[in-house]
Amino acid sequence: MFLGHYTANIDGKGRINIPSRYQEVLEKKYGNNLILSVNKECIVVYPQSEWAILEEKWRELPPLKREVQDFYRLFYGRASECAVKHGRILVPPSLRGQAGLNKEVVIVGVLRMIEVWDKARWDKFMAEKEGQFEELGNKLSEM
Repeated sequence: MFLGHYTANIDGKGRINIPSRYQEVLEKKYGNNLILSVNKECIVVYPQSEWAILEEKWRELPPLKREVQDFYRLFYGRASECAVKHGRILVPPSLRGQAGLNKEVVIVGVLRMIEVWDKARWDKFMAEKEGQFEELGNKLSEM
């Protein structure tokens, strides 16, 4: 499981050092092969086996529905395979641009995946959402 958050820098080639704690989780449970994509706010990084679990769920969606087709195009069209090499991942320029990543980033563990946020965007998110933690917890308990 990926927990906590860490700051890091993107080097000139687009590489990001993966925190050693996350490297340990990858080595013990998942291996080095990852899938990267982007959502509205950040890069999402899935171990390949976790990505496969999501794909199984997504395959159950009705393929002829316009929303499903649009989702597939947006999410899969921006996806990229990646491997951890020397403790780093290479984030393609297109994904860095779509996620608004600058030099300083925050790497966030979210259970079975990792998110990579631009630091300024992460700080803004935390300032807006941190006060809603209890409310979010209550909503989740109702699901």
